[in-house]
Amino acid sequence: MAETPHDKPEMIDPSINAPPLHHSAAEIEKEEAEARERKLKKKAKKRVEEDHSGELNIVALMDAFTIILVFLIKSYASDPTQITQGDDIKIPTSTTTLSVVEAVPLVISKKGVLVNSQAVVRIMDNGLVDPAEKQGFLIGRVAEALKKEAEHHKMISRFNSKVKFEGLLLIVADKDTKFETLTDVLFTAGQVEFGQFKFAVLKNE
Repeated sequence: MAETPHDKPEMIDPSINAPPLHHSAAEIEKEEAEARERKLKKKAKKRVEEDHSGELNIVALMDAFTIILVFLIKSYASDPTQITQGDDIKIPTSTTTLSVVEAVPLVISKKGVLVNSQAVVRIMDNGLVDPAEKQGFLIGRVAEALKKEAEHHKMISRFNSKVKFEGLLLIVADKDTKFETLTDVLFTAGQVEFGQFKFAVLKNE
């Protein structure tokens, strides 16, 4: 019986449906190395995140301690009871019954003007401030010193709501202070946000 074309076996290309060829040893080694590197990077990133999650911010802590220290120094320096009389300053007496208040101290002695215990300008033998230090009624260096005090107290008030800057100045003046010198000082203070004044006196017994 003769074979028909349909009876002939089909020829199949061996490349069809053949399993993929294996990678070379070099390629496998490269892939493993890349996988190890990715794994190490992932571990390192996780470790860094864990380290930073619980660390203390030293800068913020130092800022807090600095503010506290400045406030304590300010409180001590501004203590109105720290008034020492001597040959250069004798405080006038009064019958007032008011208590001394806490404020920025400004001292007018026979020899000079001090802002918060720091000498600012000299007072001449005639009891007046050197005209070279003044522009009209304004005493330049006193204005600069008081402006720094105002900025300092405003900074403290921003961090401590209980401390408010009210522009209050405690004048500790020698009883023989010239009226012209006193008015120059008060005018200068008013130009740099110190518009309220209290005068330190000794109570009569």
